Amino acid sequence: MDWTIIQKNDEEIIKKIGMAKLPLILYVLNKKYDGRYKLIDIGNDCMFRFGETNVANTSYLATIIHRIIVEDNYIKIKGDISWPAIIREELHFYVKKNGDSFECEISPGIFDVFTDEGDLYEKKDIFDVKIPLSKGLNEISFVYECNGIYSESGKINAMRHVPVSDILPKQYAEVNGWLMKISNGKLLIEKNDSKDDTRRILENTFCTSIKDKRIISLRKKYFERLNKKKRQIWLFMDRLEKADDNGEVFFRYVLECKDLDIDAYFIISRESPDFERLQECGNVIEAMTDEHYLLLFLADYIFTSQLNGWVENPFIGKEEYFRDIYHHAKVVFLQHGVTKDDHSKWLNNIKQNLFAVVTSSTLETKDMERLEYGFEKEQIWNVGMPRFDLLYKEEPKYVLIVPTWRKGIMSQKYIEELKTYRWIINDNEKKNQYFYKYHSLLSNTDFKKICRQNGYEPAFLAHPLMQDYIDFFDIPEDVTVLPYNSVWRDVFAQSAVMITDYSSVAFDFAYLERPIIYYQFDKESFFENHSYKKGYFEYETMGFGDVVNDEIELNECLGKILHNGCVLEDRYLGRIHSFFYLIDGDNCKRLLDRVQKNIGRQLK
Repeated sequence: MDWTIIQKNDEEIIKKIGMAKLPLILYVLNKKYDGRYKLIDIGNDCMFRFGETNVANTSYLATIIHRIIVEDNYIKIKGDISWPAIIREELHFYVKKNGDSFECEISPGIFDVFTDEGDLYEKKDIFDVKIPLSKGLNEISFVYECNGIYSESGKINAMRHVPVSDILPKQYAEVNGWLMKISNGKLLIEKNDSKDDTRRILENTFCTSIKDKRIISLRKKYFERLNKKKRQIWLFMDRLEKADDNGEVFFRYVLECKDLDIDAYFIISRESPDFERLQECGNVIEAMTDEHYLLLFLADYIFTSQLNGWVENPFIGKEEYFRDIYHHAKVVFLQHGVTKDDHSKWLNNIKQNLFAVVTSSTLETKDMERLEYGFEKEQIWNVGMPRFDLLYKEEPKYVLIVPTWRKGIMSQKYIEELKTYRWIINDNEKKNQYFYKYHSLLSNTDFKKICRQNGYEPAFLAHPLMQDYIDFFDIPEDVTVLPYNSVWRDVFAQSAVMITDYSSVAFDFAYLERPIIYYQFDKESFFENHSYKKGYFEYETMGFGDVVNDEIELNECLGKILHNGCVLEDRYLGRIHSFFYLIDGDNCKRLLDRVQKNIGRQLK
């Protein structure tokens, strides 16, 4: 942080930082005034004052809401409290309903904000509160009591999974027979005793404020189809442009279960080569179409191997108009690989509204039970990934090189024609060490000689996010480049050895009990710049193969493996068997059993 800012006058400091970062303003002014500040009672509010400068009222602090659940005449609210760190001990947060106070359960959050020097300036705790609902109007406000001075939060920031906000005029939501809206920093909720009549009036009023006819049409069709809906709707998804992952495998398994009284649909781009192939086995819906949107509104369950924007929010820029009618489905995250690293910054129960997460190992399950993820134990289903059920072996012909991607050389950009975001290589990154190292390995004469002398061809399979940049690797013509539409389990079946870096596909290969080499030339920088941090999985003591740092070590290790007939060493075989929960081909069955048990509880 540039501490020359302290030399400026107070007004300049406030303007430079911006009121959106009030906790940082208070932190800087606290440094400037050596901890001397005043909390002034201005009548139903508290003013922060440094010297002669009135900075802001306590009521300026917004209340962030992540979840609202209404059931059994109770409302449950979960959210963030953004405390300025300098006055954290002097603040007391609680909720009021029609004048009655309700204490919240406060727990540490995972999004505390620090300066570049590591000083905490914004404390973000999680609050949970359960409030009984009364007949008539329930007016709920959020209270910051600072040094004994009472202030109501003047703003509610409703996050994406909350059914209502105050962003659009006339916005409302109906949740389990209760009508709600947000107005003037308060949540208003009352029972809809008139059934459809009041809701229909509110809907007509809301739609008259919308100029986009397509949005109005979609909302109208949703309510029409909702009234006619007779069976549960289950949606299945993998990547937008490619299937052949846990979503497709579970989709196919469900279709074979003829006694299931559901409607199942697979969502994928029509441009995908998998679109027509999947049509031969079941209902396939083109992604980003009105039918996709309507099914998303109506779905009871979503089973997906991905958690990117198009899966949960394909309405880029228009999502606010559908806030009340999407996110109703129970999302089961099938994962697209075993979680071995710390993904808690994005895969957590605040940012992701998940019903369940599928795991494949006791260690993986235990790690996801950490506070940073925020999941309840019943949300973590240790049943194994569906795609493991279809893994098989045949006579191998490849030594497979399959690295993961590198976040540090990419940025997310919105692609208009695809109506979604994509990871794009940054300018001037073509000669990055990542591309050079794999070009060097695939050009290495000794490496190719070791492969071919033992009867194998070197083969390269780029990560899905790197497929558009395959030319950046400058791969020699005598190396087999496997196309993006390759069926991964077929590639694994045809591979004698896997060379990877940090990719979770190593777990698929380990499931087949075939040898792995971890080529980690950038181990230090990788975990500093990637989308996740290093987790519980220690490659040297838990990995399913040797860890090497350069091509000389890699060639020595590969030569040894091939000389020994690709027989897996006992120590690595033991690690595989101790890691996986079960290796029995029944992962889909266990997953469906868990879903049906939940449905059974719902119907009781």
